Amino acid sequence: MAWDLNSTQRELASGLSQPNPFVWLFEVVVPSSPATMLRLAANTSHVNFGVNSNGDAIRYERAAFTVSVLSETSDGKLPSIQVAAGNPTREIQALIEEYDGLIGQTAKLYLVNVGAVEAGALMTYTGEVISTQSTEKAVSCEVGAYTLQNQRLPSNRALRDFCRFKYKSNRCGYTGAIADCDKSLDGPNGCRAHSNETRFGGFPGNPPSGAGL
Repeated sequence: MAWDLNSTQRELASGLSQPNPFVWLFEVVVPSSPATMLRLAANTSHVNFGVNSNGDAIRYERAAFTVSVLSETSDGKLPSIQVAAGNPTREIQALIEEYDGLIGQTAKLYLVNVGAVEAGALMTYTGEVISTQSTEKAVSCEVGAYTLQNQRLPSNRALRDFCRFKYKSNRCGYTGAIADCDKSLDGPNGCRAHSNETRFGGFPGNPPSGAGL
């Protein structure tokens, strides 16, 4: 099963009035010259999390944003996360418009406790921007995971159409000459194409995403 981020989001929102709530931090690379970072905290004040190369605290500016459900897609694509924020000053919209929607830029989400940020993030999600939208009222960003190895997710997620094994590992079992694999079962470069479907690390017996029980 994937994270139930709808439930998590409700719990985070209801807990913002607590002395030490858990909050989302979001950062994305802005390809300016030199490159900079946009860093936001879904909190009532800014949050310092981590340090830079000079040893200075890294500051995430307060912002009203939400994080959508992380879900498996029915077509075997990697899961993605939606981040949506208000657009009162249109500063984020200006960055999106100036830098080609920030498409392809590395983005990260952290779930931290503002009273114990030194303990690190409870959850971390790393991916790249795959789409953005902006209006005069709001901006949204879809972050797709470019590699599952870059995510601190639950250690065993029962994805229907995506193999969880590292390619050519002992659990994968493939020892042939094909250089890579798209980690699907029936894709053009998936397990069947490798004649290795018996070692597929997904769960094809699971119902498609959104299917009723």
